[in-house]
Amino acid sequence: GVLADAPVALAANRDELYQRPARAPVALAPGIVGGQDLVAGGSWLAFTADGRFAAVTNQREPITAPAPRSRGAWVLEILAAGDRAAMAAYVDALEPRDYASGNLVFGDAHGVEVAYLRRDGGRARHALGPGITVLANDRIDAPGQPKQARLRALLAGAGDWAALRRLAPGALADHAVPADVPPRAPGSPVPPEAWPALQAVCVHTARYGTRSATIAALAPGRVLGLAWADGPPCTTGFVDAAAPRRANPS
Repeated sequence: GVLADAPVALAANRDELYQRPARAPVALAPGIVGGQDLVAGGSWLAFTADGRFAAVTNQREPITAPAPRSRGAWVLEILAAGDRAAMAAYVDALEPRDYASGNLVFGDAHGVEVAYLRRDGGRARHALGPGITVLANDRIDAPGQPKQARLRALLAGAGDWAALRRLAPGALADHAVPADVPPRAPGSPVPPEAWPALQAVCVHTARYGTRSATIAALAPGRVLGLAWADGPPCTTGFVDAAAPRRANPS
């Protein structure tokens, strides 16, 4: 509800270990384009030819043991499920205990939801209202996430897709660390020396950081615009990518 010519738009960074191989954007299945994790085979963000999308972000937790399944499967499976009602049904049928805790965002030009899925079995779905919403590594309304206000301010001037395409690269490349860094949670697996850097929009630490970035706009039934930086947005230019095409009938 922010852009005049696109009911839903996204500006997203992907933060990950530098050594985990990936590529983007690629054709993941007929009519689906997105990023591909080359370790587990899933995706962190993908789009369909009929204008749907799905994305995954972390929820920080002290548990470090590997989960049985990769959260990247959520993106491919929910997009294969069908329309928004089918996507919601997919979320409601998931067993969160099989995965590391995470946020699954999904929708189309008619609306977006975020599902909070926890390894302890917790599950909740939340419909996004109009305005700029920033989702980091926790619930949207969780305290101690200064990058939310920072990114909202950096994107506030975008009124249409052309303006977002112009403003978002700089916003996603922002390295500002807040003067008051929120406290690191007890038991956090994040090293103390890396914690301040994680509060920036564009993250750089010794082992982990922003690996790629995406800007997209959705109109009813289609992807209006899609641009991808297959590298840190502070050093990698965005390239306009072809929107996914509908599969030819067999």
